[in-house]
Amino acid sequence: MNIAFGTALILFLLFPGFAVRYSFLQGPYSRKVSRPSITEELFWSILPAIAIQFIGFEIVSLYYKISISDFYYLLIGADKSTINFALIANSIFEFLAYQITLIIISLLIGYSFRIVVLRNSWDKKFSFLKIKNDWYYLFSGRILDNPENVEFVQVDVLVNSDHGSVIYCGILNNYYLSPDGSIDKIYLLNVYRRSFSSDSTEETKNFLDKELDDRYYNMPGEYFVVFGHKIININVTYYSLIEDEAEANKMNI
Repeated sequence: MNIAFGTALILFLLFPGFAVRYSFLQGPYSRKVSRPSITEELFWSILPAIAIQFIGFEIVSLYYKISISDFYYLLIGADKSTINFALIANSIFEFLAYQITLIIISLLIGYSFRIVVLRNSWDKKFSFLKIKNDWYYLFSGRILDNPENVEFVQVDVLVNSDHGSVIYCGILNNYYLSPDGSIDKIYLLNVYRRSFSSDSTEETKNFLDKELDDRYYNMPGEYFVVFGHKIININVTYYSLIEDEAEANKMNI
């Protein structure tokens, strides 16, 4: 046996840990702004893999006799004469079924842990649980103390144009990131446009007043796309429809 086979077997055994990590990070926040190192990714995958494999081994060993020595020899790539290949051949399908079962359970564990973390805001309390995507926290409202009260998000995007700086105001529908973690595109609904030069010193109006404000032009169409390379800055406003909320929480960047 060679070392390459042992290495491949170790990686196969680590699949449940990768499944936990993958399932935990799936969602709108899976678009990472900062890229963790390979060492960090391996660390947070190996830990759950060891725990899951240990528990799985303890459960399976209650019902099946497992040859620890043969398994160890496979891992280290020992000489063929020291390995009971007949036993391994008779157990290969059971081992694959065991591993597939662990991977499915791991996916469910990662998904469930994600729900628990987000519901209890552990990602904001413990840095090692924080999603590596600051845009997700900003655009979802999780940056607030009470993100569950956010019903929808309005963004005012100041962009460069051939006719000067223009502000596009609309309801955030979706957004996409570039490989470097910057904004690639922002999708808006119910969009109004106005020239930045027509800015007023009057009290800022919310988007519900824009149809009565002659500075604004209502953009036709269902969706409006703002491309990231045109963006100068973004103003984000969170709105709640809860009756006892006197004002929406606001944050400018």
